[in-house]
Amino acid sequence: MFIDIFLGKPSKGFICCYLSLTQVVVITLVSGISYSIYQILQYTQIYQDIKSRLIYLSVCLAFILIMEMVIFAHIFGLFQASKKASFLSEQKRKLVLLEKRNKLYVPTGYDVVE
Repeated sequence: MFIDIFLGKPSKGFICCYLSLTQVVVITLVSGISYSIYQILQYTQIYQDIKSRLIYLSVCLAFILIMEMVIFAHIFGLFQASKKASFLSEQKRKLVLLEKRNKLYVPTGYDVVE
């Protein structure tokens, strides 16, 4: 899978896996840092003053991460839909060409095997 990135053609599964792992790492790091700050500030007077701001910041950060995941899922869904539409239009084009070729076919008594 890692070689695919260097060749310039990563698979869809690898992209999803990579982005999911990136999300997990980011959320884990942010959670760890937030918890460390909470532990340090818990016993100080500063904590009592900024407690509501820390809660607000944590909620905003969680909302931003969730929205980022939703936006990524939407973009990935649009990408998949455009690929499917492209595939279907290609199939339709092939079918039209086949129909045109069949209309122009004049039987000569010899079967041509393609």
